[in-house]
Amino acid sequence: MPRVSAILAREGLIEPDGDMPQDHVPGDITREPLEFPMARDIRLQALSRGDEGFLLALGYSTQRGYARNHPFVGEVRIGEVELELDVPELPFAAPLGSVRVTECQMVNQFKGSAKAPPQFTRGYGLVFGQSERKAMAMALCDRALRATELGEDVVAAAQDEEFVISHSDNVQATGFVEHLKLPHYVDFQAELDLVRRMRAEHDTRENAGKAEEKREAAE
Repeated sequence: MPRVSAILAREGLIEPDGDMPQDHVPGDITREPLEFPMARDIRLQALSRGDEGFLLALGYSTQRGYARNHPFVGEVRIGEVELELDVPELPFAAPLGSVRVTECQMVNQFKGSAKAPPQFTRGYGLVFGQSERKAMAMALCDRALRATELGEDVVAAAQDEEFVISHSDNVQATGFVEHLKLPHYVDFQAELDLVRRMRAEHDTRENAGKAEEKREAAE
Protein backbone atom coordinates (compact mmCIF):
# COMPACT_ATOMS: atom_id res chain seq x y z
CA MET A 1 0.00 0.00 0.00
CA PRO A 2 1.52 3.36 -0.97
CA ARG A 3 2.38 5.83 1.75
CA VAL A 4 0.43 9.03 2.23
CA SER A 5 3.69 11.00 2.24
CA ALA A 6 4.37 9.72 -1.30
CA ILE A 7 1.51 11.92 -2.54
CA LEU A 8 3.23 15.03 -1.19
CA ALA A 9 6.58 13.79 -2.45
CA ARG A 10 5.30 13.60 -6.04
CA GLU A 11 4.57 17.33 -5.85
CA GLY A 12 7.92 18.09 -4.22
CA LEU A 13 6.19 19.45 -1.12
CA ILE A 14 7.94 17.22 1.41
CA GLU A 15 11.60 16.46 1.98
CA PRO A 16 13.05 13.17 0.66
CA ASP A 17 12.54 10.09 2.80
CA GLY A 18 16.11 10.16 4.12
CA ASP A 19 17.58 7.08 2.44
CA MET A 20 20.96 6.12 3.85
CA PRO A 21 24.00 5.65 1.58
CA GLN A 22 24.52 2.15 0.25
CA ASP A 23 27.77 1.74 2.19
CA HIS A 24 26.28 2.96 5.48
CA VAL A 25 26.58 0.42 8.31
CA PRO A 26 23.73 0.90 10.81
CA GLY A 27 24.81 1.36 14.38
CA ASP A 28 23.71 -0.89 17.23
CA ILE A 29 23.18 0.68 20.64
CA THR A 30 23.02 -2.77 22.24
CA ARG A 31 26.66 -3.38 21.29
CA GLU A 32 28.24 0.08 21.18
CA PRO A 33 28.17 2.87 23.79
CA LEU A 34 26.32 6.07 22.95
CA GLU A 35 28.40 9.01 21.77
CA PHE A 36 27.24 12.57 21.12
CA PRO A 37 26.52 13.90 18.61
CA MET A 38 24.96 10.79 17.10
CA ALA A 39 23.72 9.78 13.66
CA ARG A 40 19.97 9.73 13.18
CA ASP A 41 19.76 5.92 12.93
CA ILE A 42 21.41 5.63 16.36
CA ARG A 43 19.17 8.31 17.79
CA LEU A 44 16.04 6.59 16.49
CA GLN A 45 17.09 3.35 18.15
CA ALA A 46 17.48 5.12 21.48
CA LEU A 47 14.12 6.86 21.12
CA SER A 48 12.41 3.58 20.25
CA ARG A 49 13.69 2.07 23.49
CA GLY A 50 12.93 5.18 25.53
CA ASP A 51 10.32 5.59 28.23
CA GLU A 52 6.89 6.35 26.77
CA GLY A 53 5.91 8.83 29.47
CA PHE A 54 9.12 10.83 29.01
CA LEU A 55 8.74 10.96 25.22
CA LEU A 56 5.06 11.84 25.57
CA ALA A 57 5.86 14.79 27.85
CA LEU A 58 8.57 16.08 25.49
CA GLY A 59 6.35 15.59 22.43
CA TYR A 60 3.57 17.49 24.18
CA SER A 61 5.97 20.31 25.02
CA THR A 62 6.80 20.74 21.33
CA GLN A 63 3.10 21.12 20.53
CA ARG A 64 2.79 23.82 23.19
CA GLY A 65 5.47 25.96 21.58
CA TYR A 66 8.72 24.79 23.18
CA ALA A 67 10.20 23.93 19.78
CA ARG A 68 9.39 24.56 16.12
CA ASN A 69 6.82 21.77 15.80
CA HIS A 70 3.48 22.27 14.08
CA PRO A 71 2.71 18.62 13.35
CA PHE A 72 0.19 16.64 11.37
CA VAL A 73 0.01 12.86 11.47
CA GLY A 74 0.90 11.65 7.99
CA GLU A 75 -0.05 8.09 8.81
CA VAL A 76 0.10 5.45 11.51
CA ARG A 77 0.69 1.83 10.57
CA ILE A 78 0.54 -1.33 12.66
CA GLY A 79 1.87 -4.60 11.31
CA GLU A 80 4.07 -7.65 11.69
CA VAL A 81 7.73 -7.61 10.67
CA GLU A 82 9.83 -10.73 10.24
CA LEU A 83 13.00 -11.21 12.26
CA GLU A 84 15.97 -12.83 10.55
CA LEU A 85 19.42 -13.90 11.75
CA ASP A 86 22.46 -13.87 9.50
CA VAL A 87 24.43 -17.02 10.24
CA PRO A 88 27.93 -17.02 8.70
CA GLU A 89 27.71 -20.75 7.99
CA LEU A 90 24.46 -20.43 6.04
CA PRO A 91 23.97 -18.88 2.58
CA PHE A 92 20.63 -17.40 3.65
CA ALA A 93 19.13 -15.51 6.59
CA ALA A 94 17.44 -17.79 9.10
CA PRO A 95 13.90 -16.64 10.01
CA LEU A 96 13.28 -16.40 13.76
CA GLY A 97 9.66 -15.28 13.83
CA SER A 98 7.73 -12.03 13.67
CA VAL A 99 7.01 -9.12 15.98
CA ARG A 100 4.27 -6.49 15.93
CA VAL A 101 5.39 -2.88 15.55
CA THR A 102 3.73 0.52 15.21
CA GLU A 103 5.07 3.10 12.76
CA CYS A 104 4.24 6.79 12.54
CA GLN A 105 5.28 9.46 10.06
CA MET A 106 4.69 12.97 11.30
CA VAL A 107 4.44 15.85 8.79
CA ASN A 108 5.74 19.21 9.98
CA GLN A 109 5.80 22.71 8.53
CA PHE A 110 9.18 24.10 7.51
CA LYS A 111 9.65 27.64 6.21
CA GLY A 112 12.89 26.70 4.44
CA SER A 113 16.50 27.73 4.81
CA ALA A 114 19.47 28.80 2.69
CA LYS A 115 19.86 25.19 1.57
CA ALA A 116 16.25 23.98 1.39
CA PRO A 117 13.02 25.46 -0.03
CA PRO A 118 9.80 25.82 1.98
CA GLN A 119 8.38 22.32 2.35
CA PHE A 120 7.08 19.80 4.83
CA THR A 121 9.60 17.88 6.90
CA ARG A 122 9.31 14.48 8.54
CA GLY A 123 9.39 13.07 12.04
CA TYR A 124 9.59 9.30 12.39
CA GLY A 125 8.57 6.85 15.07
CA LEU A 126 8.79 3.05 15.18
CA VAL A 127 8.06 1.15 18.40
CA PHE A 128 7.39 -2.40 19.50
CA GLY A 129 3.81 -3.59 19.90
CA GLN A 130 0.61 -1.70 19.18
CA SER A 131 1.32 1.70 20.66
CA GLU A 132 0.13 4.59 18.53
CA ARG A 133 0.71 7.12 21.31
CA LYS A 134 4.37 6.25 21.83
CA ALA A 135 5.01 6.11 18.07
CA MET A 136 3.54 9.60 17.66
CA ALA A 137 5.47 10.94 20.65
CA MET A 138 8.68 9.46 19.23
CA ALA A 139 7.99 11.06 15.86
CA LEU A 140 7.49 14.46 17.52
CA CYS A 141 10.77 14.11 19.42
CA ASP A 142 12.62 12.94 16.30
CA ARG A 143 11.52 16.02 14.41
CA ALA A 144 12.45 18.32 17.29
CA LEU A 145 15.91 16.74 17.50
CA ARG A 146 16.54 17.52 13.82
CA ALA A 147 16.71 21.24 14.62
CA THR A 148 20.45 21.58 14.00
CA GLU A 149 20.25 19.51 10.81
CA LEU A 150 17.55 21.83 9.46
CA GLY A 151 19.27 25.04 10.55
CA GLU A 152 16.83 25.86 13.35
CA ASP A 153 17.72 27.45 16.68
CA VAL A 154 17.93 25.03 19.61
CA VAL A 155 15.77 26.76 22.21
CA ALA A 156 13.88 23.94 23.96
CA ALA A 157 14.69 20.80 25.93
CA ALA A 158 13.12 18.55 23.28
CA GLN A 159 15.71 19.84 20.76
CA ASP A 160 18.70 19.01 22.98
CA GLU A 161 20.00 15.60 21.89
CA GLU A 162 22.12 14.92 24.96
CA PHE A 163 19.30 15.88 27.31
CA VAL A 164 16.65 13.81 25.53
CA ILE A 165 18.62 10.64 24.87
CA SER A 166 20.45 10.55 28.20
CA HIS A 167 17.21 10.80 30.17
CA SER A 168 14.89 8.65 28.05
CA ASP A 169 16.23 5.33 29.38
CA ASN A 170 13.62 4.28 31.95
CA VAL A 171 15.75 1.37 33.20
CA GLN A 172 18.71 3.58 34.02
CA ALA A 173 16.47 6.31 35.41
CA THR A 174 14.62 3.90 37.69
CA GLY A 175 17.82 2.39 39.02
CA PHE A 176 19.46 5.74 39.65
CA VAL A 177 16.46 7.09 41.54
CA GLU A 178 15.80 3.87 43.48
CA HIS A 179 19.43 3.66 44.63
CA LEU A 180 18.80 6.68 46.85
CA LYS A 181 17.04 4.29 49.25
CA LEU A 182 20.42 2.66 49.95
CA PRO A 183 22.58 3.97 52.83
CA HIS A 184 24.88 6.88 52.00
CA TYR A 185 26.45 7.31 55.43
CA VAL A 186 29.93 8.27 54.26
CA ASP A 187 28.70 10.73 51.60
CA PHE A 188 26.26 12.36 54.01
CA GLN A 189 28.84 12.60 56.81
CA ALA A 190 31.31 14.30 54.47
CA GLU A 191 28.71 16.83 53.31
CA LEU A 192 27.50 17.35 56.88
CA ASP A 193 31.04 18.24 58.03
CA LEU A 194 31.46 20.57 55.05
CA VAL A 195 28.20 22.40 55.73
CA ARG A 196 29.10 22.76 59.42
CA ARG A 197 32.45 24.33 58.53
CA MET A 198 30.88 26.63 55.97
CA ARG A 199 28.17 27.64 58.45
CA ALA A 200 30.77 28.38 61.14
CA GLU A 201 32.78 30.56 58.74
CA HIS A 202 29.60 32.36 57.70
CA ASP A 203 28.61 33.04 61.32
CA THR A 204 32.12 34.28 62.11
CA ARG A 205 32.04 36.75 59.22
CA GLU A 206 28.53 37.87 60.13
CA ASN A 207 29.44 38.43 63.80
CA ALA A 208 32.56 40.34 62.79
CA GLY A 209 30.49 42.54 60.53
CA LYS A 210 28.00 43.31 63.28
CA ALA A 211 30.80 44.16 65.68
CA GLU A 212 32.27 46.56 63.13
CA GLU A 213 28.90 48.24 62.67
CA LYS A 214 28.55 48.72 66.43
CA ARG A 215 32.02 50.33 66.66
CA GLU A 216 31.20 52.68 63.80
CA ALA A 217 27.89 53.62 65.42
CA ALA A 218 29.58 54.26 68.78
CA GLU A 219 32.15 56.55 67.17
